[in-house]
Amino acid sequence: IYQRFGYGIASQRRIIEIDRRRTGLADEYVPEHGTVRFVDANDDEVLARIDRVFDRVRRSRNGEIARSMDLFRVARVGRGTGTRWLLHDDGFASWKVNAKWHDGHPAHEVELYDLVADTAQAHAALWHTVLSLDLVGPIRSLGAVAVDDALPWLLTDPRALRTTDLNDMMWVRLGDPARALAGRCYATDDRVVLDVGDERFVIDGSPDGASVRRRRQSRRRPDLTLDPSGLGAVFLGGVRPSTLVRARRASADSEASLRRADLFFSADRAPHCSTGF
Repeated sequence: IYQRFGYGIASQRRIIEIDRRRTGLADEYVPEHGTVRFVDANDDEVLARIDRVFDRVRRSRNGEIARSMDLFRVARVGRGTGTRWLLHDDGFASWKVNAKWHDGHPAHEVELYDLVADTAQAHAALWHTVLSLDLVGPIRSLGAVAVDDALPWLLTDPRALRTTDLNDMMWVRLGDPARALAGRCYATDDRVVLDVGDERFVIDGSPDGASVRRRRQSRRRPDLTLDPSGLGAVFLGGVRPSTLVRARRASADSEASLRRADLFFSADRAPHCSTGF
């Protein structure tokens, strides 16, 4: 029912499964020894370090939301005993191994809760450890891997990673569109005029920021016309305006205007939210 109230799907949750027996990190991406360490998250000081790393990382990805220390404490309890926590200076991972035996042969299943990395080096180091777990069959995750994650390109067998489902995740509705549109950066230096319902917004945007004017009327025809749910969908950069136009959920003044809008609202990384709420 969210769409009925002006919300648009702005990010997706990717559910994945990796057959660890078939793949691992390619040799050229294996990090130096000692870049990650197992930590005891029952220690609040350690959990605070994990929290600080997450807060730094989430600011680099559209769609990520903050986690409080209380939320990390709830996760610590909810994930239960046997959960392992791995820390890197620029990331962390958390998972649990669920024991599975087939006539005495191990095929333990890994439930990966988090794998958060701020750098390519941290990303490779954390995955190298997860993919090196002994006696493990499948590794499953409900949201730790973004739709544009680089992991397949690091594996010896990319086909060992399967996306088993792709669900809606972050729904966005801009309560104050002018303020929200002025609060983000844009991929190109341009002026784009939007009609949203009975309001018109003139956005002068660039990679360095933006200014927005609200107009009831303007001599210039709007480059893009869409409803509030469409504006919410394109806001984080994960949905192209041209997709909405093809779906007849929006309209553009011209093909040139539509191409400009696609570039203007684009983001260098797909929006991703790893935190349930």
